[in-house]
Amino acid sequence: MIRLLALLALLWLIAAAAAPAPALSSEQPMLLVAARPIARGAIISAADVALAPAHGLVLDALSDSAQAIGRTAQHAIAPGVYLRGDALLTPPAVRRGDPVTLRIERPGFSVEAAGAAVADGVQGASVAAINSSTGKRLRGTVRSDGIIFVEGLKAAQGSRHSENVNRPEGPQG
Repeated sequence: MIRLLALLALLWLIAAAAAPAPALSSEQPMLLVAARPIARGAIISAADVALAPAHGLVLDALSDSAQAIGRTAQHAIAPGVYLRGDALLTPPAVRRGDPVTLRIERPGFSVEAAGAAVADGVQGASVAAINSSTGKRLRGTVRSDGIIFVEGLKAAQGSRHSENVNRPEGPQG
């Protein structure tokens, strides 16, 4: 029985070696690979990536250079290695201590104030920031570099800036 299994395995190996390599077709998925060595912590540029045919199943592999460019390598990546989403970090849109613009928008009005980020935050993350004028700590969503949209109108109440939003300028009376 063992000899029969060994013979079958040998025949299978011979047949596999004699079979022609599959031709690349337009249907074969193309995935991103490292075009050159990428150091840990390096920001990925267009020169760092290339498309290569997928050989087998590659989990979480990226297929578009826009998914990788501008992100940071979480670890060193050798040339030819498929780029996976979990191997790349999205750089923060704001960093701790960075000056930020705090913005509240509601139908009919918006208010902006200068502030400072309390922590790093990627776009879409909720982060805390300190209003530079009032010293109040607010929480908001990072929407783009340096802008934090404050969540909820209550966060702005009590600020001396919000008290004057809908009041006309000039003498009160």
